[in-house]
Amino acid sequence: MSFYYTYITTNYTKTVLYVGMSGNLSQRILQHFNGKIDGFSKKYHCKYLVYYEKYHTPSEAIFREKQKKIQQKEKRRSYNEIESRMEIFE
Repeated sequence: MSFYYTYITTNYTKTVLYVGMSGNLSQRILQHFNGKIDGFSKKYHCKYLVYYEKYHTPSEAIFREKQKKIQQKEKRRSYNEIESRMEIFE
């Protein structure tokens, strides 16, 4: 039985997160680590696995990947709003 994974990687300084999905997690993490995947994860050096979830179908893993990306954007938006409010008081 094969599994599908939603995963999160980060860079060395743990300042950037990347959310992805794969049917072969170990191979995908090696690709990230060796810089074989062009795009966001390569640009920001997101090659260290910090979290993963396992699913039975690709559609479940893709759905969860999208949920995680939305959560990440909402957290970033909240942080930016708080930061902009703090600038008002400075």
